[in-house]
Amino acid sequence: MSWTAQRDFVIFVILLFGFQVSQSWEPSEWGGKYTQKTICGLTGTTVILNCSFWYPQTHDGHIIKVEKALWFIKGEDDQPEDLMMDAQYTDRLDLNCQSNWCTLSMRELRKSDEGKYKFRFITNATGGQYTVTSGVTLEVTDLSIKKSWRDRNPSLSCHSECDLDSSSYIWYENGKQRPNLNSKKTISPVDYRSYSCALRGHEQHLSPPVCWDTSCDKVLYKYKTICALKGSIVDITCTYSNHKAVLEKSWFRPDNGNTWNITSERWALQLDHRFLTYDKSGERSALRIKDVTDSDSAEYRFKFSAWGSDLRGTTLTVTGNGETLHENLWGLTSKIE
Repeated sequence: MSWTAQRDFVIFVILLFGFQVSQSWEPSEWGGKYTQKTICGLTGTTVILNCSFWYPQTHDGHIIKVEKALWFIKGEDDQPEDLMMDAQYTDRLDLNCQSNWCTLSMRELRKSDEGKYKFRFITNATGGQYTVTSGVTLEVTDLSIKKSWRDRNPSLSCHSECDLDSSSYIWYENGKQRPNLNSKKTISPVDYRSYSCALRGHEQHLSPPVCWDTSCDKVLYKYKTICALKGSIVDITCTYSNHKAVLEKSWFRPDNGNTWNITSERWALQLDHRFLTYDKSGERSALRIKDVTDSDSAEYRFKFSAWGSDLRGTTLTVTGNGETLHENLWGLTSKIE
């Protein structure tokens, strides 16, 4: 084999195994392996990525030590962007590296976290750095409810693409928690009622409500969270459905029990100089807060007759800084982040 062919072969091996070391290193001396190739996590939960790795203990009489270890999802294998420096993951990561193992814990999973994560370590030796190229593919999913028939009886199952422990389920019927249904993956529904499920400890990440019938009572909030600037105007909105006439409707804050009653008219009365409630066609409702202040930071929920109030609503956070998004809702202007 010519010298040129040998050189090309070495370059090919280096690229194939994804590490950047001088040609004096033996490729077999460097390596790594992920515990799992694919990890599935629910929105809001925590996942742990693991990688074992190895490298020469000495070189030219010097002891080799790992000086830096990192995980990344952006950048090339030889020029990665350290995940710990990415603002998207601020305060959500824990890195724990010991001996020949490195673990990354990622909390409060978001759909935007999906992708392939790789591990790289850098030693004190010249050219001694390595990326474990296969990576770990992270999938993030939400809960959903599937309809089926069991022994000619209707049934609803709390479903996820991830493998879950069925003992951790929590069920809600018409917006109220049903302790007698908890810990069950599959339940028997009742006519004209809606059902949602969640994992214990992650109740804010509910499955969308499902009706067994074509009509039932349910509420859907447009936003789980809203970030607004002080002094701005915010519309907290939801859509709702009901199988019979709604007699009473209200927005309230669970933290202090305040309730604002809404009339059955299309446009509701003004509650005070800063709070307005709007209702349109018995299907959509909005609470408008003008000139928001720090004290308005709270969770807001909507309820009506036959519908409970145990489900999480929309959490408003008021800040003095940040970017705003302008949105029109029935001719109203909101400032939402």
